[in-house]
Amino acid sequence: MLNSVTLVAFFLRGVYEGAIERTGIRPTDVFGFGLAAQSACLAWIAATPGASQPALSIAYSALTSAAQFSYIVLNRTFTTELTGRTSVALNFAIFAGGFSLQWGLGAIADAMVATGTTRGEAYQRAFGLLAAALLVTLCRYGIALMDARSPAPPGGTGQR
Repeated sequence: MLNSVTLVAFFLRGVYEGAIERTGIRPTDVFGFGLAAQSACLAWIAATPGASQPALSIAYSALTSAAQFSYIVLNRTFTTELTGRTSVALNFAIFAGGFSLQWGLGAIADAMVATGTTRGEAYQRAFGLLAAALLVTLCRYGIALMDARSPAPPGGTGQR
């Protein structure tokens, strides 16, 4: 079910991406909103086990399509000649990061289970740690975004 929601959300991204750009909303804003909404869903899942999790899991899966905007955001910071290399590097970072994250969450949960925590509670706490890490990332992204939008110093070019 969750894979289907994610797949549909990724397909629909192609439809709404153009519409979003025509309204003047920047891809950086969509990416930032998606990251914030994903983080909020994950934090809510970690904080409230039980009946609300299926709906939150569906929302989290649908919001993963905002991650595709990272390619747009990153590629716009490089010349056209470097966008292929940039995308390959981002693909590698996502693959390596995803593998490491899955391994790390499992290792954290296993360590908690070894101390007597139930497996469900261990994963809940591990996802809580992930939500906290996403919040730190979101804050860092927001600071960088505000810095990029600040006016150039006198005599500056406005490029960063």
